Amino acid sequence: YPKCQRCQCNGHADTCDSATGACDSCRDYTLGHNCDRCIEGYYGEPSLLGGIPCRPCPCPGTMESGHSYADHCELDPHSQDVVCECGEGYAGSRCDVCADNYYGNPEKPGGSCHLCNCSNNMDISRPGNCDPYSGKCLQCLFNTEGFNCEHCKENFYGDAINQLCTECVCNILGTNNSAGPCDGVTGQCPCLPNVIGVSCDSCRENHWKIASGMGCEACDCDPNGSYSEQCNQYDGQCS
Repeated sequence: YPKCQRCQCNGHADTCDSATGACDSCRDYTLGHNCDRCIEGYYGEPSLLGGIPCRPCPCPGTMESGHSYADHCELDPHSQDVVCECGEGYAGSRCDVCADNYYGNPEKPGGSCHLCNCSNNMDISRPGNCDPYSGKCLQCLFNTEGFNCEHCKENFYGDAINQLCTECVCNILGTNNSAGPCDGVTGQCPCLPNVIGVSCDSCRENHWKIASGMGCEACDCDPNGSYSEQCNQYDGQCS
């Protein structure tokens, strides 16, 4: 039989197809016509020339361990280091760190990476939106703040979750600046005594002198000599 050739199975199978030469039942986690490739989830160079047996991909653990974030890995031909093809959200040659805009601790068994949760108040195209370990948002947009950008920032009010934070408008004469910022939900400014309005821009009934910057004073109109207890809000004149 001058045309017969020895099976070329790189030592990973004992028999091959008599017509095609395809190896039968490759062993040692190999596959291919000549048992010259590693099965999915394994790496190496199983040919006789390569001489590197197939081993489980460490990404960072093996698939069997349940601590793996890649379906495939391979040897770098220059450095001979293992390089994993990481799933979405994972990075590093061993998938042991979170990709940009993801957070977590995938190096630890049971750990995983999650997309930064910044209440849609971030630009996903920008790097560094949240802390890679804690997930704390670092670049809140639309005048928001908080761990998840879930609040309007100081001196803004509204609905941060729906990107509707509006700057508070506080009257400089009627606002108590030492009492803190406006209410983050309603926009109510902290008013001086006897001053009213969301913006603290009016005196309460029967009061005047908002221009003093100290709050409004009672009109003190004589009930017997005045038509009304309300005086002019600017000069205090009773009528």
